[in-house]
Amino acid sequence: MRSRLPLLALPLALAALAPDARAAEPQRAAPPDTRSGHFYLAPSVGFARPSGTAEAGVPQFDRAAWGTSYGGQLGLGISRYVIVGGYGEVVRFGAPATCESCSGHGFTAGAFAQYHLIDHSPFDPWVSYGVGWRSTTFATPAGDVTYSGVDFAHLGFGGDWYPTPLVGFGPYLTFDFGRYSARTPGTIGDGALHSFIGVGLRVVVAP
Repeated sequence: MRSRLPLLALPLALAALAPDARAAEPQRAAPPDTRSGHFYLAPSVGFARPSGTAEAGVPQFDRAAWGTSYGGQLGLGISRYVIVGGYGEVVRFGAPATCESCSGHGFTAGAFAQYHLIDHSPFDPWVSYGVGWRSTTFATPAGDVTYSGVDFAHLGFGGDWYPTPLVGFGPYLTFDFGRYSARTPGTIGDGALHSFIGVGLRVVVAP
């Protein structure tokens, strides 16, 4: 019986001499980082509502209801997925059902970090966290009262759609939690947690 070893050796030798097909494939380059080092401006308009308690025995929603808000963010990309910067917002609240002659207004400003879940996509979902300072004035029949203090959690969720590389737009949802530390006139009583909810639309300019 003839040995079959020469027949088996030939294809093995050819396979060993053939170049590795995987090595011949060109390596895919990572997409360019278009976020790092770029400034972002995001003006917004929406609605906001106070809840929680300004101080012990003073529910915020008894002093003011849903109102219009105008704000924005200015940020700088520090990585492919992260933007840091500052935010601000002014709000004018309407009258609650329990007090037709009541109303309110206020502002908040602070710093934030925003994480973008997807890179190089026309739709850009994001989440953010920040801390800030808030001042809220409630107008009541007994007179105006202003509260101020720290928002220790400014949470944001949203998604922007970019029809062009430089301009996008999309909805946002925010939750703010904090504690007032001062009241004018008078002195603040027992502290309590206050909160705000915001919803609206923003435009993002990314030059």
